[in-house]
Amino acid sequence: MRRSLQWGSVVISALIGIVLVLGLSYISGSKFATPPFPIMAILSGFIVTGIIAGIISKEKTILEPGIAAILVSIVTAFVLPWMQLKGFTDMQPASLWLVLANGVLMTFMGAWAGEHIQGEEDTKAETSTIEWGWIICGGVIGVAVSMLLASSVVVLLSGGFKLTYHLIAFVTGLFCTGILVGWRSPGVTIREAALAGFLTVIIDIDAIMLTLGLENEELSMLLMYGAAIGIVVALIGGFIGEKIQSN
Repeated sequence: MRRSLQWGSVVISALIGIVLVLGLSYISGSKFATPPFPIMAILSGFIVTGIIAGIISKEKTILEPGIAAILVSIVTAFVLPWMQLKGFTDMQPASLWLVLANGVLMTFMGAWAGEHIQGEEDTKAETSTIEWGWIICGGVIGVAVSMLLASSVVVLLSGGFKLTYHLIAFVTGLFCTGILVGWRSPGVTIREAALAGFLTVIIDIDAIMLTLGLENEELSMLLMYGAAIGIVVALIGGFIGEKIQSN
């Protein structure tokens, strides 16, 4: 039987996505004069849009998040230049469209993670098989949370870039990753939480190093220490998530 398109899910996801993407762009773009953190804000908004679309949809779906993401990108492409935010003044239209195209792809990733979160819980049991789906899902959630905190929430608290605050943001994302994987995944999945944390660490460090171009050895060492601590935090989060589900 052919499945009908859930227009309610499309409209709700698109409206939430537009508010998130433009709102996060304003928070970050009005504080930073260069694009790295504003771009992270845009992408985190798209990931969260996908997660919400995956959670609120009644069935496993790809079409609704895709349509919602396209609508969000079109609105953003026209509204964002009009907002005249200093973080985007040097960005060419082609570069903005490329960022939005990546946002659409990340929406699909978020939707897939949202479907995993929505899935029915199975009985907790010991298993020798690694649940790779939950590793990727945890990584998506961890990157979304850490990007969201680093590009927007930290900006509101500190008014700009402060390495300590941003490291706290990334570690918080890792902690949320561990809790989510341990809580929602079937089986005892402490290993998956650790691997999801490691995946989040790699992506986050890549984002920081590539966007900020950090070359100072001291800053690089701080990032490495943050990565090591983050993996441990993901393990702790996974253990807590397991306890929450078992209770």
